[in-house]
Amino acid sequence: MYAEFRLKLPNGEYVWVDDTFTVIPGPDGQFEFQVGFGSVIEERKRLEENLRQARETLEERVKERTLELAKVNQTLIEVMLKGLFPFERESAFLVNLYQRNLKRSSRDSVK
Repeated sequence: MYAEFRLKLPNGEYVWVDDTFTVIPGPDGQFEFQVGFGSVIEERKRLEENLRQARETLEERVKERTLELAKVNQTLIEVMLKGLFPFERESAFLVNLYQRNLKRSSRDSVK
């Protein structure tokens, strides 16, 4: 069996430990003793937490940046289309058509 857990030391501090062990049954089939070994894994746990936090930060930054780029792209399209097509109705139609195609291509790229 394998387990990871926090172990309280005699001085009151806690450390992360991994433990691999086997339960040895007695003649009656009940638990008699266990044999195994363990290691202190404080450094590994610290690095795992750092990695988890870095991933969360990166995911949040990607979301924020994607929203920023979408807004800038939308503004650019609207400005370009209004310059090419000074008629409001036609510009709105082209912007809408572009957005639908953009959404469709995004869905297709996820598949």
